[in-house]
Amino acid sequence: MSLTAIEGLADLGMWEDAWLSLDGLNPDERSTPAALRLRLRCCPRMNAWALGEAVAGMLREGPTADRNAAAVFYHANARRLIHAGNLPAAEASVSAAIETWPDYHMAIMLDPLLNCVGKEPR
Repeated sequence: MSLTAIEGLADLGMWEDAWLSLDGLNPDERSTPAALRLRLRCCPRMNAWALGEAVAGMLREGPTADRNAAAVFYHANARRLIHAGNLPAAEASVSAAIETWPDYHMAIMLDPLLNCVGKEPR
C-alpha cells in the first residue's frame, strides 16, 4: 500500500488500519519523514504516547511540516496529561510544542483545557 493510500485511511479515521499499513511498509519507506509524520498523527488515536514522544523528538528539528506535526502531537499529549492530573508533565509538553513550532503558541493559548498550564495556583 502506498503512503498516500495510508494517509487516506487516517483521513477517514481508520487509525488501526493506517497503523498496521505503516507497519507493512518496507523499512526505508517506513522511516521517511512523511511516514513518521503519519505515524505521529496516529499515535494519540492508538494510545501510543511513548512512541509518539520518540517520533516527535525525531521530527522537532526538521523542516516546517515535521515541526508542525511534532507540535500538534505535544499539544494532544498535554491535553491527555491534564486529564490524567499530571500538570507538570502537561506544562513540559506545552513547552515542547511551543519550542518546536513557535507559531503554534496561539493554538495552545486558545485551548480552554490548557488554561491552567503555566499559571501559578491561587
